[in-house]
Amino acid sequence: MKEHLYTLLDEYYFDVLRTVIEAFERFGYTPIIVGGVAVQMHIIALVGVESGRFLRKTDDYDLVVLGAEKKIIEGIISKLNGEYFKTSNAVFLISVIRHGAKRPILRVEYLNGENEIKNAEIYLNILTESNDLEHISPERARLMYNDAVEIAIKHSRTLSELKARVLRIEDLIAAKLAKGRDKDYNDVDNLVKIAKEKGVEIDWGRIKENLRSIKDARVRDKAINAMRSFEIRPALVGG
Repeated sequence: MKEHLYTLLDEYYFDVLRTVIEAFERFGYTPIIVGGVAVQMHIIALVGVESGRFLRKTDDYDLVVLGAEKKIIEGIISKLNGEYFKTSNAVFLISVIRHGAKRPILRVEYLNGENEIKNAEIYLNILTESNDLEHISPERARLMYNDAVEIAIKHSRTLSELKARVLRIEDLIAAKLAKGRDKDYNDVDNLVKIAKEKGVEIDWGRIKENLRSIKDARVRDKAINAMRSFEIRPALVGG
């Protein structure tokens, strides 16, 4: 039975992302993680594996691979077909079921310790230009990509390590506010709550500068007003 939504606590979703990143790195590209997976990585880095209650499930990876040509991306994705890896309690096989440079789809089949065969499908959203980041100006987006931070997290069951470049928390919050969907606001809410809980300072001035780069006045005003509602939120009491 197909599973639809995942978090990085799911070992197949965790290790397939690790495998995808390593595939790009072998060709000299270092993907930058944005979107929902970036939110998950920041939360796990701050809170650890007990962060499951804060993780919004998703079915894709949003990856920025600046400057990569279509043929190169398609070649890298093609080489993922037939990749397999093992963990302490399962064997995984990756198949490419839709090729392409923008929205390929991977299927991961796995045999668990109870001899059950399951599968999951994961979409890749691959961005290659600075103007691909929705609403944020290309100039500001490039700065955000240049300032991406490296985050390393370890899976609690398999003990495999995922190391990746991720938008810094302020830039991720800005990107989410710019999109302005309910699920984006929920991601911002979780990031702000956990940052306050852990005593992590958020640079709201940087977030505002990011949002000021939005050319559409309606989108810009909505994003900045939403930002203010999160900025003035009181700190958590008692965790």
